[in-house]
Amino acid sequence: MMATSSIHNGKEKRMSDLYLNFHGVDIEIEVTNYYGGDPGRTYGPPELCYPPEPAEIEFEISCELEEVAELLMNEYYSEIEELVLESYVPDEPDPDYRTYE
Repeated sequence: MMATSSIHNGKEKRMSDLYLNFHGVDIEIEVTNYYGGDPGRTYGPPELCYPPEPAEIEFEISCELEEVAELLMNEYYSEIEELVLESYVPDEPDPDYRTYE
């Protein structure tokens, strides 16, 4: 079963809202916290190197039936998290993202 996603930018919806059809259930996802990760630095002097960090996201799910939302969070969290990370576009660039010249 394929999941589809879209981002709605309507006035009544926040940019952090995502809408997914997951296994035939329409769900609304509110992203509550997002960290875009860090590619790390593995070159140059050792004192300037640091390991990469993966992106992290926190979200809440809602749908017509609250019991279904709870079931999805309990049983399919990892799968939904992956879809949300693929679909989510932050409102602003991540201020923690480090770049070096």
